[in-house]
Amino acid sequence: MGPRTGRNRGRQCRPVGLTADGRSLIAHWHGQTHAIAAPFEINRLRQRSNADFRALLAVHEAGHGLVHALLFGRAPSEIKIHVASFEGGYNAYTSRKVWSRRNLLDSICTSLAGRAAELLVFGPELSSSGAESDLRKATETAARMLRHLGHGSRVGRSDVSRDSDDNLCTDVEATNAPIEALLRTEHDRATRLMEEHRDALLALVDELINHGQVTPARFATVVGLPLGIPEDALDPYADRLASFREAGVETRRRMRA
Repeated sequence: MGPRTGRNRGRQCRPVGLTADGRSLIAHWHGQTHAIAAPFEINRLRQRSNADFRALLAVHEAGHGLVHALLFGRAPSEIKIHVASFEGGYNAYTSRKVWSRRNLLDSICTSLAGRAAELLVFGPELSSSGAESDLRKATETAARMLRHLGHGSRVGRSDVSRDSDDNLCTDVEATNAPIEALLRTEHDRATRLMEEHRDALLALVDELINHGQVTPARFATVVGLPLGIPEDALDPYADRLASFREAGVETRRRMRA
């Protein structure tokens, strides 16, 4: 080791002291103090990493993933739980070019599956606040179906408006009860699907608890279900067109007979 330079000669290395007050990380060095904003609490971080929180996240996300796979015929593009952070967990799905009425209902069912899984496994008393964004998304989709896309008893568009030139039906209250009924139906369907595939649900839960994620390549093996519908697949519009064409030919044949 070479000799110390004049700048470093005689200077002692002093350790940096670190403390935290729940809002900041505080460094103490050479009699000076510097606070770095870091809004965390050790107890909350520990709570996030315990077995109860891991079980809650795993059940919730497994519910979403399983119902999506059953209804759309393919695995989610990603399922993860983040136990050691404040991010919770999430499922990621492939977007679609076209959404049929059936697709929209399946999407609502998938959105409600996390809450349905919590109710199924933990009971209503332990149903958590983690489904808030899921409920918002499901309600928005149901409202859009009935008010904007003509998938309810009304054909016209219903919406709130203050502009007389919008030419809308503003009686949105009439669709409130049908929206709630639709949500209840899809919530019940999600519950039935998970009851019928309880072993697959538990297998996903265990995979998430043990590994924190389920990749698409691993998903089918874990749940033991035949999956493989291409990501860009649509509903069978071409087959329906062919059937309609054949029915027309048969009708004309009978008329000539």
